[in-house]
Amino acid sequence: MISIGTDIVYIKRLEEKKFFEKIFHQSELRHNNSQKLAGIIAVKEACFKALGVSSRWLEIEVKYKKSGQPYLVFSNELKSKIEDYSCSISHDGEYAVAVVIFQLKE
Repeated sequence: MISIGTDIVYIKRLEEKKFFEKIFHQSELRHNNSQKLAGIIAVKEACFKALGVSSRWLEIEVKYKKSGQPYLVFSNELKSKIEDYSCSISHDGEYAVAVVIFQLKE
């Protein structure tokens, strides 16, 4: 089965940093860039929507290839549901948007 999720984040929302440890892995916080962090939130939210699960922020880690393309590292529980996936993150002005397409295991 194919499942798609999308999300958009208002970048200025990230000025409140008190919740960061509940959402981001230490590797993600190294970016220390509001645009990049908003994109990470957007892609994680898109995943939750596509997988039909509640927000389990630390069960997905966003990493980047040398080319800048994002890829996702899932907890074992989430990984067991996923056959394959593709994701994209984009930024424009005050917003970050992400799309995820999953091929889910039957």
